[in-house]
Order: sequence, then structure tokens, then C-alpha cells
Amino acid sequence: MINPLDIVKQWLEEYEALGVYEPTAAVLCTRSKKSVSSRVVLIRLISEEGLYFFTNLNSQKSKDIKYDNNVALNFYFREQYRQIIIQGTAQPAADVVADEYFTNRSRNKQISAWASKQSHLLNNE
Repeated sequence: MINPLDIVKQWLEEYEALGVYEPTAAVLCTRSKKSVSSRVVLIRLISEEGLYFFTNLNSQKSKDIKYDNNVALNFYFREQYRQIIIQGTAQPAADVVADEYFTNRSRNKQISAWASKQSHLLNNE
């Protein structure tokens, strides 16, 4: 039996080799008590457990997933006339996985993540 995650990995590797800009970019759809939302996330890891994107646990997407962990994810590859649609449930990554990802980021990206207030309105000052 074919593992769908193997197909996702294969396609992403193909698109990366072709020079597709941000081949791991996908639209994540979530639901909150008041509405539905979509935003682009970057899939940073694919394992037997599933696909991983990393976010601030205080972000709106994280809050949405805490409210309802049913999500949809869509990769769109215009030039190849392909898309991948995944529906399932999301859950926080194990601490060891999140810590390893954070540790392997560049220092500038670590500082940016610490300083960022995702999903907060910016003052126009």
C-alpha cells in the first residue's frame, strides 16, 4: 500500500529540485468559535507522524487549533498543474521536536521568533 506522505515527500523534493519558490508553502485552514481562517505556513518536517509546521503557541492559528483541531492543508503547484489537499487533525509537536527545530534555526531567526508577537495588531506609530 502506498503511503500518502511518501508521495508528498516525493513531490516536494521534485519541486525543490526544479527551483519552485517555497515548495513547502501550504495554505492551512482552521476554525475558531467565530469564523474560519486560512493562512500560508511552511511545512518544515515530514515524518511517519505527519507534517509539521512551527508556530508561536500564542498565535491565532494555535488558538484556532486548540478550539478545533480539525484542519485542512493545501499545497498548490501552478506550473505542474497539481495540488495536494490534506484533511486531518493537528496537535502540538512533542517538545523535543520543537526544541530541535528551534535550536537548528539561525540566530537571527531565533531572535525574530522571540521578539515576534504573531497575530497582534501593529500600531501605526
